[in-house]
Amino acid sequence: MASRGCRESLAPTHTHYEVVPSDGSFLSQRPSLRFPVPWRLDWLVCRSREDPPLSTNVIGFLLQMKTVHPRQPIASAPPAAPSRRQEKEKETEEEVEEEEEEEEEEEEEEEEEEEEEEEKKEEEEEEEEEKQEEKKEEEEKEEEEHEMDRRQRSPVILLDRQEVGTM
Repeated sequence: MASRGCRESLAPTHTHYEVVPSDGSFLSQRPSLRFPVPWRLDWLVCRSREDPPLSTNVIGFLLQMKTVHPRQPIASAPPAAPSRRQEKEKETEEEVEEEEEEEEEEEEEEEEEEEEEEEKKEEEEEEEEEKQEEKKEEEEKEEEEHEMDRRQRSPVILLDRQEVGTM
């Protein structure tokens, strides 16, 4: 596993590391020195120029440490019971999340309703256009029939020019 939080300093060898806990604070130490690093092992990751895994010297140094920061339990200790304050914060976070989810659902429903209304309007407009086209076609047919009737009632006599000239 490539490590992420232990960075090699400017020293040319791999003996000087910068321990980077997940909270962003920095501690520099040499693995040969013995002073307590108050961070859990699972918070530590290592990165050098070649991005090697955490050095065995550093791992050995961290495992040999006997002192643990009083505010930070060791990795194998069971997690402490959540305090009332934390429980209240979790409850308020859950309530906020539920409210956000409800708002999102309402927005989605409103969007769906708007889309349905738009589709209905489009369908109605198409139906109106079809009706208008049908009316126009019927009017044209009626005009044609009316003209045909008028032609049949009053016959037009076509005369040749010769006939017109002889009259």
